[in-house]
Amino acid sequence: MALAMHRTASTASPKILWELLLDKIESPERYVPDVTSAEILRRYADNAVERMMHGPGDPIHELIVWDARSMTIVFKLVDHPVYRGFVTNMILVTDSGCELDFTMNWQAKRGLDPADAPDWQAMLKVAVLKTIHMAESGFAGRQSD
Repeated sequence: MALAMHRTASTASPKILWELLLDKIESPERYVPDVTSAEILRRYADNAVERMMHGPGDPIHELIVWDARSMTIVFKLVDHPVYRGFVTNMILVTDSGCELDFTMNWQAKRGLDPADAPDWQAMLKVAVLKTIHMAESGFAGRQSD
């Protein structure tokens, strides 16, 4: 099972971080290492989409659902040939500011040598730190640049 997580405090406002997490749904290549492109296949209501993400290896087909009140996004794998599972992106508001948490819970459908699995922990850390850097450096609101 690939269970990995990374959480880091941020000085950015929760509103700015949330704006970037929503942008990550449409443009994951800005945030996730090795992602080259993505396409929205279908939109469901105001808080769910089906997306295909591309990079090295098999495309990743996901159903993505988000809740603005809890500042949580869930990316659920759909018909992946190797893995099943989900990733959550969450903003936690604390007394001292906020924290950005990405947690990945993927499980191999059949035996997979752990040595052959990607370094999910490192990938999550890079994605969290990149998102926080973008939020703290004023990238939010300028996604079309």
